[in-house]
This record gives sequence, structure tokens and C-alpha cells, in this order.
Amino acid sequence: MYDVILKNCRLFDGERFIEGGTDIAVYGGKIAAIGGIEDYNADFKIDCTGMTVTPGLIDAHAHLAPYAGIGVDPKLACLPFGVTAALDAGSVGCNTVDSVAHAMYTAPVETRLFMNVCSYGLNSLRSYPEDIDPEKFDKKKIERMFEKYPDKLCGLKIRMGKECSRHYGKAPLAAALDLAHGLGVPLCTHVSDPDFPAGELAEMMGEGDIFTHTYQGRGNTVIDGDRIDRRILEARERGVIFDVGDACFHFDFEVFKIALAEGFLPDIIGGDVTDKGVFFSGTFALPMTLSKLVSLGMDEGEVLRRATSGAADILGFTGGRLKVGERADIAVFEVKNDGGVLFDGRRHRIDASYFLAPRMTLKDGNIAWRSIEFRNDF
Repeated sequence: MYDVILKNCRLFDGERFIEGGTDIAVYGGKIAAIGGIEDYNADFKIDCTGMTVTPGLIDAHAHLAPYAGIGVDPKLACLPFGVTAALDAGSVGCNTVDSVAHAMYTAPVETRLFMNVCSYGLNSLRSYPEDIDPEKFDKKKIERMFEKYPDKLCGLKIRMGKECSRHYGKAPLAAALDLAHGLGVPLCTHVSDPDFPAGELAEMMGEGDIFTHTYQGRGNTVIDGDRIDRRILEARERGVIFDVGDACFHFDFEVFKIALAEGFLPDIIGGDVTDKGVFFSGTFALPMTLSKLVSLGMDEGEVLRRATSGAADILGFTGGRLKVGERADIAVFEVKNDGGVLFDGRRHRIDASYFLAPRMTLKDGNIAWRSIEFRNDF
């Protein structure tokens, strides 16, 4: 007797596709069997013919409620889109993390956080940008918060766009890097329409640091002339991690096409969902970003790997793979070859030749969300 059996899946296990109609059984919150499963009884036995089944997706860049005013409830932004784990990228600061501590441990998806160097995080963002004056970094309190929540806080975050950097120059980034590395954690840096060439910022970063909004197209970008900036490539060689950080606004198809032609692909993939982006037609959630990447020419398996096992390995999440004995975080998608039109932050448009349409999400072996259109029970 199993809790759930998914039959006839096109299975991506986090590393590779297993073609040919594979079954997967769940019992007690874990994956109990993978392969040709005989007709055992189950509470739910669902025909997944024509469906692509993956590990629960890991969103490498999100803003979740209640961590900041721009955050969105993960029950809305994650579970209906096959996302079972998410990294909150800088919503909280050292003065706000205590107030949301309960949410960190009771979230419906696995959650880890990068804490903002600004003491109040992104709580003021809808009215005015956060203050990144390095003289105001509360180093002692930041250190205390990392000691208090070592299993949830895994890095620091700073935004280095024009709206934040003001007259500070590169000093905030230098100070944030010193602070993060002194704590033994990476720094995630928002680089979108920066005051400086993106390569100059990247060459300050070290192994494990995250450069987010890699393919944004406003002002200074990762492109130098018609090629990827040499300093960006050198940063990758040093171990800097590159994230999409889509949000529609921070993704330019033309920049990505140049990067793709040079083989400069993202290491991790963040949808950058917020309260205003989650149901915006250019953003929605992580599957939309994955659909953009494949439709632009990136290999499907490479995209899915970066959103599952790759993200788990880099960001320290426990999921990302479908293996017997592992936690049953599973996503079911219908892959459509005509998903309409996709667009980016500069209103460039492409046809969605590949579109991941969510159909069901299992979290810890329980059906956490299911489309009303997906009723293929045996």
C-alpha cells in the first residue's frame, strides 16, 4: 500500500531524463519506489502519461511573505508552480529577522534566507530604496543573527543598482564582501543598471559569491561590445555563481542570446517573484523563467538540473533529486510546444516553443496543490 503512485511519467530525476513511462511511488513522505510498479493499492494512483515529472523546483531568488512588504505568500508563489524550496534574497535585515523567525520554521516550502546588509531589509522598498551606507551596517547585530539562526541564514545580500548606490561608489560592495567573508558566508549582489561596468563589480567578488540579474539589459551589462566581458568570465573561473534573477524586469533576451552563443549559462535560476510580479504575465513564477530559457535555446535538461539538483548543491537545500528513500518533493508539468508569447523587461517578445504548465505539486509526499484540469486518476 502506497500513499501516491504516479504512473507512466517522463521522469527527470534531477540529473537526467528517464524516458519510457516510469512510475514513482510515495509512502510516508518519502520516495518508496521508482520503475515499473505493479498495481499496488494507493490513496492516489494518477496517470501521468504525457507529463514531465521532476524533483520539486528550487527557486534560487524569491521574495516571500512575511519577510518584507514586497514578499508573496509561498502558498501562492511556490506550491502552485511546482516549487518546493526557495531562497529569499535579502528581504530581511538584522532588525527584522526576529519578527519573522516563526515563519522561517513553519513555511510550507523549505526556505533559506540571505539577510540584507541594510538593517531593515527591503521593508521600505515600495516607498524608497534601502540605505546601503557602509557606515550604517550593524556588524555586531548581523553577526548575532547568524549565530542565532545558523540553519536558516546562509548569506548576505546587497543591491548595487543606481537607485541604491547613490554617491557611495563601490564602498558598500567592498564593505559587504568583507562582512560576509568574515562571517564565512557568501554575498549575493544585485547588479541591475549599476553605476559601474558590471565587470568591475564582478572582479571584486570571490568563490561562492552570487552575481544576480546576470542577463539584465539596462545601462551597464555583462556584455562588453558584442561579447561577454572578460572580467565576468574570469569571475566564473574564480567560483562566482551567476543567477538569472528574472522578475521580467531584470532579464533581456538579447543579452541572453549573446551569452548563450558563448556558452555563458546561469549556475542557478531565480524567478525573483514579488507581490506585484507573481501574477504579472511577464513573470508569474519560476516555471515561466525556465520556459523562457528553453524557448531561447538552452537545453531542457540543463535548465531543469539548474533548478533542482544544481541549486540544491550550490545553495544547501536538501531536495533536488528523485531517489528512493529521499523526501518526496515532486512536481508534475505538462510541457506545451505552443505556450503563447513570452516577453522580457525591455518588451522583446519570443514565441514559447517550450512551456512548463504546472499540474501538481507534492511536498513531503502530500499533494500540496493540484490543477483542477489534471484529473487522471485510475
